[in-house]
Amino acid sequence: MLPSALLALALIVQTPRDRVPPPTSQEVQATLMDLKAALKTRELSAIQTALERAGEVPHQDVVGVVARAFRDDRKEVRHAAIATLRYMDHGEALIALHRLAKDKKWMCEKEYAPSILRAIGQHADPSSLKILSADPARTPFHEATRARILGLGNIRKAESIHALIKLMNVTGGSQRNLKQRYGAFNKDFRLSLIVLTGTDQGTNPELWERWWRKNKKAFAVSAKPIPLPKSLRYRWDSYWGRSSNYAREERREDRGT
Repeated sequence: MLPSALLALALIVQTPRDRVPPPTSQEVQATLMDLKAALKTRELSAIQTALERAGEVPHQDVVGVVARAFRDDRKEVRHAAIATLRYMDHGEALIALHRLAKDKKWMCEKEYAPSILRAIGQHADPSSLKILSADPARTPFHEATRARILGLGNIRKAESIHALIKLMNVTGGSQRNLKQRYGAFNKDFRLSLIVLTGTDQGTNPELWERWWRKNKKAFAVSAKPIPLPKSLRYRWDSYWGRSSNYAREERREDRGT
């Protein structure tokens, strides 16, 4: 369960909105003092609370101090720092996440690689395409693979479609194990591709590849995804930490209205 403040930030990042005014210098300074004091105490709850509050103050100086939390060897602190950068609506937050993703020390860790890649995908920024579509053998973990696939689906560019279909259709002797491994993610590939294309070719990689060969020259990814069927929308929204009132929809359907 996401902390309430971070969930609110998730909704801000993921929905159309007016630009949020930048934090005031007083807010930045107060946040920096709060973070530094918490990190100095090394008290877990104080650090987690300070990191959560810092997520509401998008500023490059705040990002810099949040990044210091990665020096702490406690997984709870590191995950809290990743979550803060995941939901912070600031370019420096994404740059800090990219830095982690380029570091083999972090990408070799099953504990952290999936969270870092998911946080990068949350920003839905085209600058992350290269990282998310990089050699999948670098992070041979189930949740890391899923984060790559769904992260690409969250970046509304034709390059995302190309990368997804390329991953779906991995072939060749040395890549046989990769093909088998990626076969376990066909539902995630389908979800991301539906979100990007507005069409459904099922879970068959060959059908998607055939569709893309036929359409890629003229196809343009829409600025916004088409409405998804409720079953798919629930999977998509829940992965990205979005809140929807599915219970209310179900009650409305039960009433036939």
